[in-house]
Amino acid sequence: MNKLLATIMKKRKFLSAIIVIVFIAILSRAVNELGVNYVANQQERKNGIIVGAEPIFIQKNNDIGILLIHGFTSSPGDFRELANFLAEKNITVYVPLLPGHGTHPRDLKKIEYQDWINSAQQSLNLLDTKKKFVLGYSMGGTLALSLAAENNLEGVISINSAIFLANRYVPFIPLMKLVQAYTAKRAEDIIQFIDEKRVVYDSMPLGSVTELQKLINTVQLRKISEPILIFQSDHDKIISPESADYIYNEVSSKDKALISLENSTHSKLSNQEEAFNTVYEFILAH
Repeated sequence: MNKLLATIMKKRKFLSAIIVIVFIAILSRAVNELGVNYVANQQERKNGIIVGAEPIFIQKNNDIGILLIHGFTSSPGDFRELANFLAEKNITVYVPLLPGHGTHPRDLKKIEYQDWINSAQQSLNLLDTKKKFVLGYSMGGTLALSLAAENNLEGVISINSAIFLANRYVPFIPLMKLVQAYTAKRAEDIIQFIDEKRVVYDSMPLGSVTELQKLINTVQLRKISEPILIFQSDHDKIISPESADYIYNEVSSKDKALISLENSTHSKLSNQEEAFNTVYEFILAH
């Protein structure tokens, strides 16, 4: 008994340190979640969806339709201008809201990568046109590639598709999750979102980044044989630019093109009008 007490006394400082570390980790996660919830709760909602994040559907002719898939933590509003541009060309446009998006960041925590795949496939099935195209941006581009690998499409358009993430912290997420459930976006990015009136989450659940990586790992590029148009911004700090080269080299498509978007970032294109026209010309050609 004396030996046991002596051992406990010797290790008391170590045990106390462990208790303090655990307490700090729990407190850090709690503060992190409270902050995210406070910011998210300031946004105006209608039927649970943030105003401006609603799905977009514009019915035109039944011959040509295009599915536009938004990016990670973003919403259909990003495609409003492109959707209107294509609709004016008599193309039916559908921009769905992906699971976990456009509501509250905590909803994204519950989503697994297969939910995004299933939602994208269901959305494609709802596009009731004879010819179907799919365009995706960022994670939406990854989903567009996934759809092209499993469906017969007239063509697929990839914009800054997530294949290689520029952030190298992904392997350390299990450790990071011990002290925080979410990671906040950079202040300058949030200011840009506000200026551009984009409906985008200010923070993202760390676990969802892991699900994004799982999604990337499922894409079978060599199964893609449809005509493909690949855009990649030259100043993309979110997705490594080598992603576009990898897509171009791996797909089995004979009709393929890779276009570098000069002076463009991950979410902002410098010459939007030219990009829109290129997308339309690609659709017309196929």
